[in-house]
Amino acid sequence: MGMRSVFTFVAGVALAALPLRAAPINYGNYSGVTLNFQNVTEDTSTEVPQAPLFGAPTLVGDSLVFNPVSFGASSSNGTGADITDGTLAMFLQAKPGFGVHSFSLTEAGDYAVAGTGTSATTAQISTTLFIRVLQINGADVVGPSIASNVNLVFTPTGTPATPFGGQYHLGPDTGIGVIWTGTKSVDIDALIAGAGFNPALDHATRVSVNMDNTLLAISESGTVAFIKKKAVEGLVITVPEPASMGLLFLGASVLLGRRRA
Repeated sequence: MGMRSVFTFVAGVALAALPLRAAPINYGNYSGVTLNFQNVTEDTSTEVPQAPLFGAPTLVGDSLVFNPVSFGASSSNGTGADITDGTLAMFLQAKPGFGVHSFSLTEAGDYAVAGTGTSATTAQISTTLFIRVLQINGADVVGPSIASNVNLVFTPTGTPATPFGGQYHLGPDTGIGVIWTGTKSVDIDALIAGAGFNPALDHATRVSVNMDNTLLAISESGTVAFIKKKAVEGLVITVPEPASMGLLFLGASVLLGRRRA
């Protein structure tokens, strides 16, 4: 992981050594079977200087596969909290004749909490997806935004269980090399239906996806906490094939108007 910013106090005045953050890392565009993954970009506020966390993806059909090699957080012997936060952003652009009806995200890794201490020693992961539909049937969405925020659900859930899991404490969750997984399926058709469109006629053709992924490790004296994404298929974003029905009813949809009562 990158070097954190360091704060030094001299004669009562705080002098902050704040290296300039580099621009986000842009991995470019990837052409799948039914859609294009456009402007695939990652950014981080915890790694200074900017360093890849997710790494460049590999395209497999209509899936993007990321193999992170340095996306982790660790703390030992009471050195305090270590947090690593990375944001992944992209556009899902349907190819002519197709729509984006749903997509899924899965990620995996391992954690360790061990030693002699209390449940204050913890390893945690949380992932939030921010989704926005930008185009329907090839036309920009006007009026209120069609957007949703959702959280991945992690297993094992951790103890005590939280709504989305992913919190592992010394004691109930003690272990080394324990595998965790996180999953979420997003129904884009349901999202546009909730905004008054008819998924039988209307199809999302451009969708913005932003994912905020945070890892946290906290230790006490005599303990260790560690959590990391897997180096192989640590994160996979999949748009099911066919992303379909095409746009056979595009003309009828335009004649019926953009919004349904």
